[in-house]
Amino acid sequence: MKRILALVLVLATPVMAKPKHFYQDKKWWIGEAAIVASGLASGISVNHTRQGGTNLFGNATSSGEIAGIELAGFGVYTGLHILDWKVGHDDPNKVWRFIAYTSVPAIATSFNIATAVDALNSTPAAKPDLSKIEIVTKK
Repeated sequence: MKRILALVLVLATPVMAKPKHFYQDKKWWIGEAAIVASGLASGISVNHTRQGGTNLFGNATSSGEIAGIELAGFGVYTGLHILDWKVGHDDPNKVWRFIAYTSVPAIATSFNIATAVDALNSTPAAKPDLSKIEIVTKK
């Protein structure tokens, strides 16, 4: 009898239809993955060319500057994505819920991909001519 009662209690517990927190929501993590992947592609392409000729990067000269800008952008986009989830995940309208899940990742991805394409279409940074370097040794 105790086993049947335990089984009834387990089966009768309400199942959470919607997650309480954004970090428990698989749809939120899919959007976050899109933000991270596009930011990584943007940072790698700009670092590869070292020609930060876009409005976002200006004249980024070092890998550290590029990584810092990408990290700051990731933080801003993640914060907006969290706020967007908190505002729209309980909306009864499916269209607004869809917009809440996809708007920030779509905007972040479009900006990051545009930056990556612009960087890859620009001319690569000039490499130094190593044949003119003289090695001086002290005697």
